[in-house]
Amino acid sequence: MHLQLDLFKNLIGEIIVSYWLERNKKSVFVLITPLERVVVLSFFLFFLVIPFPFVVYEESSSRFLLYFAFVFYVVTLALPFTLPGFRPSFLHPICFYVIWFGMQSLLRGEFSLPISGLSYHRALGVKSEAEFDFLLAYSFLLDTIALLSLYAGYVLFPKIKMKFALPCKPRNLAITTCFWVVFSGFGLFALILIGGGVDQILMQRGLASDQRIASQIGGHWGFLAGIGVLAPTIWLACEPQAIRKKFFWMLLVIALILKFVSTGSRGGTIFPLLIIGTVYVIQTRSIPYNFVIIGVFAALLIVGGGGQFRKATMQSESLSAINIDTGVSGWISSALEEMHGQGAENNGQIAVLGAVPDEVEYLWGESYLSIPFIFLPSAIFGEKPDAGGRLLSTKIYNNPLNTIPPQTVGEAYWNFSVVGVVLIFIMHGSLLKLISRIFFSNSSHPLIVVLYVYFLFRFQLNSDSLYSLAHATLPIVLMYFTYSWPRFNFKFSS
Repeated sequence: MHLQLDLFKNLIGEIIVSYWLERNKKSVFVLITPLERVVVLSFFLFFLVIPFPFVVYEESSSRFLLYFAFVFYVVTLALPFTLPGFRPSFLHPICFYVIWFGMQSLLRGEFSLPISGLSYHRALGVKSEAEFDFLLAYSFLLDTIALLSLYAGYVLFPKIKMKFALPCKPRNLAITTCFWVVFSGFGLFALILIGGGVDQILMQRGLASDQRIASQIGGHWGFLAGIGVLAPTIWLACEPQAIRKKFFWMLLVIALILKFVSTGSRGGTIFPLLIIGTVYVIQTRSIPYNFVIIGVFAALLIVGGGGQFRKATMQSESLSAINIDTGVSGWISSALEEMHGQGAENNGQIAVLGAVPDEVEYLWGESYLSIPFIFLPSAIFGEKPDAGGRLLSTKIYNNPLNTIPPQTVGEAYWNFSVVGVVLIFIMHGSLLKLISRIFFSNSSHPLIVVLYVYFLFRFQLNSDSLYSLAHATLPIVLMYFTYSWPRFNFKFSS
């Protein structure tokens, strides 16, 4: 009797565990388990509840207005995870947008705004708390309108099928990847010859933008030095077993070093690892949480340590004179402070909303004029129209030597007010639907897999993001042809 009772308890326990933890691996978008869904919703509930006592303590009507605008925004973010009949997935474009862009913006400082408000902004200066509260509430209201427009664009766009023929079986993947990594090394070699040594290249991040090598000769050599990080991703997409090969990781590390030395970009070092990890998730239909935790920790170290190195180069005349804090806690603290600043006192969207149209006029499409010039090197074609980041830094921050992204909502508002926000995000949602349908119909095609992952992380309808997306996807397509010669016969139906 006791044995039967124990077997019954074990069976019930297995059923419960199976329900909460088992992931159906049939979906190419990687379904979220019920437990993961609860965790995501718990995060949003945490964001809603924690600020409330601080708002009550403040006893300010403007702070209450800011808090309620923040609540509407967070509830709108959580909406896809609460709809009945909808199975949220990590790589479904709407769910991914909420987790990657929405949750990341909250963690970068927006979460603290209802708690502490703002008393100072680098572009707007010092204002009263009430003025900033109203401005921040308006920002969250526009974010909510943008999200609802995004959802509407996705839902209204029709389902289509666009099936690409699978390519011939790729060959010599390791050799081809090695070729591209070595080829990208010529870009760094050219920069070293022009700049006068590796130490001078490393010191570039501390210089004003008009004094850097790229502004003198163009950014094509730095671009060449950075394309090597794309090759291991293509190799992995063509051969999932590559993730277990030492040579794969050796080439990836070399490519990352080439990119960091040539550009000094911390994001450029972290981002290829995110892409490779996401391709692995698509192939295995699972989430390796142990590597996710390690990756988050490593990313904070890279951002913090790289940020301190960049500050040190601004205060030193040579590489040997640089002295940075080598403590892990100091690097993490520096990373968190920088992330908070991007979401608060250095937030480009808030700068736009605070200055337009009273102090700075609407752009009426000016920033979007830079998009057709994405593929034209300035070293050959000369000056190009400024993108949104350079325009914001020039016209509102009064610093023409920097770029500060206004974000998609900020740029759309700066160009065409609230109407621009609605139209841009309806278009954004429609394009996400198109891209997801192409991926759904071609989830076994290596090139489509890589492009889809890049679109998930990079695709936003603002001029700065489109530049970075285009500069990654075009080389991927061209490089892919060296791995195999695909047939692009496809059928289109609605």
